[in-house]
Amino acid sequence: MAGYVLADVEWTDEAGRQRYRELLSPTLARYGGEFIVATTQVDVEEGDWQHAGILVMIRFPTVDGARAWYASEEYQPARRVRRESSRSRLMIFEGD
Repeated sequence: MAGYVLADVEWTDEAGRQRYRELLSPTLARYGGEFIVATTQVDVEEGDWQHAGILVMIRFPTVDGARAWYASEEYQPARRVRRESSRSRLMIFEGD
């Protein structure tokens, strides 16, 4: 089964956002990650989810691949930039 990363990212630093984008793409290729969607147009219909920013979904061939990417040495610099330059929530899950 595929693995997915879903992140809701509210960028607080535009330079950090640009740096993150530069660092992110090369890390995805090694783990087979592909963008499904990145959008600001989100309507929360139920629950108390306070969406702000960009909703991003990335698909990996397996959930283990998604977890390996997230924990990888290659992704850590990008992860640090995201954490320092945004308020975000991120989850990894299995599905198809």
